[in-house]
Amino acid sequence: MGRLKTIPPRVTPAPGRLQQAGTPSQHRTCRRCEKSLPATTEFFPPHKMGKFGLYTHCRPCKKLQDAERRARPDQQARQQAWREANREKVQAYNQQYRDAGYTSTEHGRRWRASNPEASRRMEREKQARYRRTRPWLVLKERVSSRMRTMLLGCGGKSQARTEDLLGYSLDELARHLERQFTDGMTWEAFHRGEIHVDHIVPVSSFRPASANCPEFRACWAMGNLRPLWAKDNLSKGAKRETLL
Repeated sequence: MGRLKTIPPRVTPAPGRLQQAGTPSQHRTCRRCEKSLPATTEFFPPHKMGKFGLYTHCRPCKKLQDAERRARPDQQARQQAWREANREKVQAYNQQYRDAGYTSTEHGRRWRASNPEASRRMEREKQARYRRTRPWLVLKERVSSRMRTMLLGCGGKSQARTEDLLGYSLDELARHLERQFTDGMTWEAFHRGEIHVDHIVPVSSFRPASANCPEFRACWAMGNLRPLWAKDNLSKGAKRETLL
């Protein structure tokens, strides 16, 4: 992540040299999707070193390429380290952004309302990408669903966050489970449903009255949870096993 740029005043820029590079009669082939498109900035991002002053990828492919790069663990770690080392710069940039009158939230809301199909497709792609790169997201969904079912069964419910109910973070739980992975266990297998989060002392052994009672806490104590192959968990049923 490079140096933060200064937010320009909110004005409509005059057409420059790059915007005039290429004409609709000229075409450029995207190196990713291999579509031949008019060589204008409507279809390709500007790039001063590229042919016609344009990037090698069309705009949709460039967005996809950038998203894939941002999703890489090494890039996320590098960007996070930069933000932590330059916290004052980030805060000043964000304040400058707000002072300039930019309202990205409102802009996004208007775009989603005008492009519902594209918005839903992008959301699906984002969720799929998150599931591939963030193992705790699928873990959170499964744990939250199981906890919700358990609370509904005892006639209670809670508006608290999953991590507040658990008493520990999802990241801590992911590390706890990963330490117990046996041969062949991976997060990819977990995503496919081949691995379950097993309660060593079964859920049926507890009778919680609410999310705040000791029975609920004991059921979801980290020491009572472990990864188990789905077939083994299903065959185990409600049998009680010794804690690790």
